[in-house]
Amino acid sequence: MKKKFNSLEEEIHHELSKYSVKTEEIKNEKGWSYLNVSVFLDGEQIGEYIRNYPSLSDTFYPFKKDGKGYALYSKHYTATGVMKLPSCEEVCSEELISSGFCPVEYYVPYDLEEGLVGQIGFVAGCVWGDDSSWKIQVLDLSNIENGVILRDDRFRYIELPQEVKLKNAISTWHYDKEDDIIEIAATKKFKLWSGKEIKS
Repeated sequence: MKKKFNSLEEEIHHELSKYSVKTEEIKNEKGWSYLNVSVFLDGEQIGEYIRNYPSLSDTFYPFKKDGKGYALYSKHYTATGVMKLPSCEEVCSEELISSGFCPVEYYVPYDLEEGLVGQIGFVAGCVWGDDSSWKIQVLDLSNIENGVILRDDRFRYIELPQEVKLKNAISTWHYDKEDDIIEIAATKKFKLWSGKEIKS
């Protein structure tokens, strides 16, 4: 019997939940280990790629755009790429910069009524060497089918609270086409006794 869904958004999340990844360490005598990342659909392997860093973090995130399946992923520790699903064919990737922004987690929100479906994404991570906290940046996914992915820090230096998942820190509750407001849970630091805010 075909599963019934309360909304198209619920159906999309169910479809994407069928994708998973498993990793296997690849020893590297010249530096840190790499990972062989295998991609699965309903438990059957459909592809794989090499990530040149010993931790995967949450750097594989399936999403849909214009009815097609994609995934944000990171083969290089300072670059975000997009692959097609289920073919696992790379569509586009950021330029590789050894001291660039290191992604650790992705999130793509959906607001079907307002047309926010695979157009924009969020990435948490750090500039190489500044790993005291994760910063939140934006991924423009509107032109990925033409091989273009853009990232920017339009929120300036904004920190993801510790132990908070990126998807739980982003809310599109107030978003609509005319007034594109979102809410972001972010870290602020204060001196306990004086109440003075400490700027990052």
